[in-house]
Amino acid sequence: MSIVVCANEEGRSLRPCLNAWLAAVAAFEQMGGRAHIVVSVFGDVARTCEEVTRLTDAGVELAVAQGKTIGEAFNRAVERARHDIVVVADGADLVTSTTLVDMVRELQSAPENVILHPAAVLRFGRFNDEWRPKDMRTHAVSAGDILCHDLWPLLAVARRTVFQQVNYRELSTERGLGPTAWTWNIDTVARGFVHGVVDSVVQLRRVPFLVNGRADPVLVLPPVDVEALGATLPPARPEEEPPRHAARIPERVISRAARMLGRARDAVERRLPRASEDNAAGRGLDPVLRELAWIDPAVSWTLENRAHLPVWEAGDDGYGAILSDVVTSLTGVSAIVAVPWLGTGGGDAAAAAYARAISELPEFRGRTALLTTADPAKTHHERVPAGVRLIQMPRAFEDLAPDWRQRLIAQLMVLVQPTTVLSVNCHHLTDAMHLFGPHILGCADIRLTLFGFDTRGDGLPSSPIADQGLRRSLGGLRRILTDNTVTARFAADALGLDAPAIKVLPLPVGSDVLPALDTTSAAYSQELASEDIRLIWPHRLDPDKRPDVLPRIARELRARGVGAQIDVWGEAVMSDAQETIAALEGAGIHYRGPYRGGLAAVDTSPYHGLLLTSGSEGMPLVLVESLVRGLPVIATSVGGVPDLIEDGRTGFLTAGPEDIEGFADAIESLRSVRTRRALIEAGHRAARSRHSWEAFRAEVAEEFSPPREGAAAALDRVDG
Repeated sequence: MSIVVCANEEGRSLRPCLNAWLAAVAAFEQMGGRAHIVVSVFGDVARTCEEVTRLTDAGVELAVAQGKTIGEAFNRAVERARHDIVVVADGADLVTSTTLVDMVRELQSAPENVILHPAAVLRFGRFNDEWRPKDMRTHAVSAGDILCHDLWPLLAVARRTVFQQVNYRELSTERGLGPTAWTWNIDTVARGFVHGVVDSVVQLRRVPFLVNGRADPVLVLPPVDVEALGATLPPARPEEEPPRHAARIPERVISRAARMLGRARDAVERRLPRASEDNAAGRGLDPVLRELAWIDPAVSWTLENRAHLPVWEAGDDGYGAILSDVVTSLTGVSAIVAVPWLGTGGGDAAAAAYARAISELPEFRGRTALLTTADPAKTHHERVPAGVRLIQMPRAFEDLAPDWRQRLIAQLMVLVQPTTVLSVNCHHLTDAMHLFGPHILGCADIRLTLFGFDTRGDGLPSSPIADQGLRRSLGGLRRILTDNTVTARFAADALGLDAPAIKVLPLPVGSDVLPALDTTSAAYSQELASEDIRLIWPHRLDPDKRPDVLPRIARELRARGVGAQIDVWGEAVMSDAQETIAALEGAGIHYRGPYRGGLAAVDTSPYHGLLLTSGSEGMPLVLVESLVRGLPVIATSVGGVPDLIEDGRTGFLTAGPEDIEGFADAIESLRSVRTRRALIEAGHRAARSRHSWEAFRAEVAEEFSPPREGAAAALDRVDG
C-alpha cells in the first residue's frame, strides 16, 4: 500500500494528518499488509521536511516528492509509489484507524476501473456539515452533476495503473487544491473510470479559513472534455422541481414550510436533552471516530454534533445542465458576439453587424456565434445574419443566483476557449468579469463595446465598464470599441485608459450598397404652404429616449400656430409603455406601433423630418439611417450625436431633451424646402462616407484578423 499525502507549502496541519495515517498504517499492517507514505509537497518544503523527519522513527517509511504545482507534486509522488494500490489524500484531512483496511478490502473485490472514496465526509473548520459523495455503481450521475459540483473528495484509493493512466493537472497553486482534485475526477470519468464509496469509511475534512494566505478561491474548472464526459454519462435529468436558486416562491408554499419548520423545531428540542446525555456517556459517537478528537481537538464539536449536522449531497440544480448544453452548442465556435438579446435597438443592430462582419473573415467563417444571455422572447431570429450560429441561454439561467450566473459565464468561456469574444452591451459578461476577470481574460481576446454612457438619476453618467470591480480588468482587455469620438474621449479621461485601448469604429447602416439620394420624397421636394409638417419619432418607448417631452413640443408648436403632425413608431424594451402611449395620444400625437429591421421598415417618404429627444446616446444608427434616406434630423446634442450632426449643416441640434423652444425653432426652420434640401444633401454625403458596409468590414478585418498575442498571460497567474 502506497499512501500519497499532499502538504501545503508551510506544512501546517500536516502533523495531525500524518498521526492519523500512522494509526491507519499500524492497523493495516496488523492485518498482514505493508504500507509506506509519500508526502507530496509544492512550494517551500522546509516545514514539511521537519515534520517528516520527526516521524521517521515511527517505524513507517516516509519519503518526499516535490513539485512546482499541486498536480506535479501528486504525479511525482505516484511515480515513487511501490505498491499496486495507492491512496491519495490531503494533508489537512483526518482518517480513522480502520480506513485503510476497509478501503483496500473493498477495492480488492472491485473491478479494475473502480476508484473508491469515503461514504461520508464530516467537514469542520470554516463550516460544519456532512458531505455524502455519490456512488456511480448505485446512483445515476449526469454530466450536469459533475460540472455543477465536485461529487467526490480528494481522498481516493485505486490501483496504481489508474493514476498512471490519468495524471493530475498541473494547475497553479493560486487555484487551491479543489480544482486539481475536481478536474482529475472529471478526467477519470471521461476516460471510463467509475467512482464509488466504501460504506464503513468516514473522513474528516478540514475546511480552512484561508488558502495560501487568502480566502478560499472560487472554483472555476480549467478546460475539460465536456463532449467525452457527456458521452460517458447520461444526459442531464429534467427538472422535477424549480431550481434551488429560484427567486420567486408562492406565498402558500412559504406558509406551509413555516408550519413544517415549526413542528420540526419542536421535535428536535424534545430530543436534544436525550441526545446530549448519549453523547456525554459516549454512546452517541462511533468509538473509532472519537479517537480523532485526541489527534486534533478541532474536530470535537463536529463529532459531538454529527447527528444534527446539515447533510450536503452534490448534484445539479440547473447550473450543470445549462453549462453542458451551451458548451455543446458552442462546439467548433472560434468567435463569440455576446449580447443580452437581438432586438430592435441600436445595440442589437451593432451586434448583428459585428457578427456578420466577423463571420465573413476567413478564420471565423462557419465558426461565429451570437450568444444571447437574457430573455429569449426579446430576440428576433430574423435579425441573425446568415452563417452565424444563434446560441440562447435558457430561461433557467436567470433563475440562478447572481454569483452562480457569473461563475457559469466564466466557466463557459474557459471550457469553450474561443479565439475572440466581443460583448455588445452584454451585462452578464461584464458582471462576470468583476469576480472572474483573470479566468475570462485568460481564455480569449476580449473586447467590450461602449457606445455611450447612460444617465441615472439627475442625468449622471453611468456604465458597467466604469464600475470599480470591472475597472481592475480593463488593462487585460484587447480593446474597447465605440462608434463615436465623444464617448472615446470621455472614457479615456474617466477610466484612465491610453488611446490605443479605445478604438472608434463607425457602424454601418442599410444594405451592402447605400442607395442614391431620393429626390422624390416629401422632405426633399414638397413645398409647405398651409400643410402641416410631418415628423417621425422612431425609437424605443423607454424613459432614456425621453418620449415624455413630445407632448410638450406639440403644445409649444400649437402655441406658435405651427401645424405639425408627429408620428411615433417603436416599442418598449425595458419598461411598460401603456402610460406613455396614453399621454402621447392625449396630446394629439399618433402612435403607429412597433417596427423591426431598422428605419427601412417604415415608409419615410411622407415625412419632412425625424426627431430624437434622448437624454443620453452613443451614435444612434437611426440618425444615420435617416440621413441615408434623405430625411432631415433634429436631435439632442448628447453623446456621439455631434459626430454626425453638424448644427445647421447636416441637421439641427438642441441643447437637450428639455430644450423645447430649440425643438420648436428647428421644426419651424424645416418648413423651408430650401433648408431641408441643403441639410439632406450634406447629411447624405456624410453618412455615405463614414457608415458604408465596405468601410465597416475593412475596419473589422483590421481589428479582428491579427493573431492572438499574449491574451493567455492574464491567466498565467492562475494556471501557472
